[in-house]
Amino acid sequence: MVNEIIDETFVRGLLPGLPLTEGSRLPEWMRSHLPVDTVEAAKVPAAIHLAFMGDSSRVLLRLKRGAPAAMCSPTLVAEAVAWQGEIVIGRAAVPPDTEGSELEIEIEFDEHDTVQPVRLALPENYQLRRAEVRALNGSIRPAPRRPRLVVYGDSITQNWSVSTPGSGWASRVAERLNFELVNLGFAGSARGEVLAALAVAQSNADAVVLAWGTNAWSRVPTDEHTIAATLRLFLRAITDQLPGRPILVMSPLLRPEAEEGANTFGVNQRQLREAIEVEAARFSTEHRLPRLSAVSGEHIVSAAQLVDGTHPGDAGNLAVASAVTAALLGLID
Repeated sequence: MVNEIIDETFVRGLLPGLPLTEGSRLPEWMRSHLPVDTVEAAKVPAAIHLAFMGDSSRVLLRLKRGAPAAMCSPTLVAEAVAWQGEIVIGRAAVPPDTEGSELEIEIEFDEHDTVQPVRLALPENYQLRRAEVRALNGSIRPAPRRPRLVVYGDSITQNWSVSTPGSGWASRVAERLNFELVNLGFAGSARGEVLAALAVAQSNADAVVLAWGTNAWSRVPTDEHTIAATLRLFLRAITDQLPGRPILVMSPLLRPEAEEGANTFGVNQRQLREAIEVEAARFSTEHRLPRLSAVSGEHIVSAAQLVDGTHPGDAGNLAVASAVTAALLGLID
């Protein structure tokens, strides 16, 4: 039996050594030890994309999908979207599909710069087992690799509330700062588990953004002392294996119901946010890490920019992207 050869030279957005055929953003050994909600969210191909350049104005996208991704965003349209920088240059709807079947989708591009990379954001409503692209006119080649930005967070990081694949705040930050994004946003989870910290630590990231904490208010509630200790271990795991890398900690965004409302342990989100910010500053000072900093999420978005009281919509994601870009830029050489 001849093994099938799968070309993944165009695929971007996965941890080093992790093939798209696994249908997860986390390796198998890690999935077997993480909470079920994290494992399910990891099946969402958040921010996984194909990166290429060339003079083709029409390409054929081939997809093989796995099972429906139960934790995908309810606001994302099932489509593939071609970006150049932060400009959409082409898009195509992805038809309904059954698990395991293969799709072929033609995408035509608007006029674009043929010497700049195109980022083809893939649909996120199913697991992806394969994604390939070929030119239907002209030619394309894989885009050069860029420095790696690894972002860890919850549903807000996973693109839960944007309308277009590839438009989440983390993708925009990566484009603005010329990074290649690996999105470790996990809807309904991201509580600072040590194994998730190890995934970040072993990613060989050139820069890291940590944006978690809101699910620690109610979904799996904790108090300010525990969340500070959890962050301390998370940072220790990362800085031990990624010494000197820029690390930005963003505390939870505005969540009106939680700001003053007490959880099971009598703690509100303001207290959790403050604990995260204070611990990040303390860790940076104690370990002499000038490239580790925190940015408060409290005033980045307004209540009007939240689509459901928790998740920022498109305008809110733009606001988060601007705040994170500015803060991260201050940590990069």
